[in-house]
Amino acid sequence: MIEWITTQEAANRCGFSRPFVAALLDSGAYRGKVQRTPGGHRKVLASEFQALITQASAQARQAVDLTRLDEASSTPTPARKQSRARAQALAKKLGIAA
Repeated sequence: MIEWITTQEAANRCGFSRPFVAALLDSGAYRGKVQRTPGGHRKVLASEFQALITQASAQARQAVDLTRLDEASSTPTPARKQSRARAQALAKKLGIAA
């Protein structure tokens, strides 16, 4: 069964805001199918959007060493800057840079 979801439902599933999801869809970075309702609202295929979330999560896990989260308070400033730079590069690669 094909399930189309609204931008609000997509936002709820990934933890981002609805305007962010709409901007992602409009940016052309999202390669999945986007359907417009007669009223101009966007809908996406749930399975394709879930695949994007899964891919982004996997790439984020590779970019961030989750074993060091407990040491976050003692992480030196240069390491934080490097981590932020890697996260921003990943977001840009995925087409979700703000």
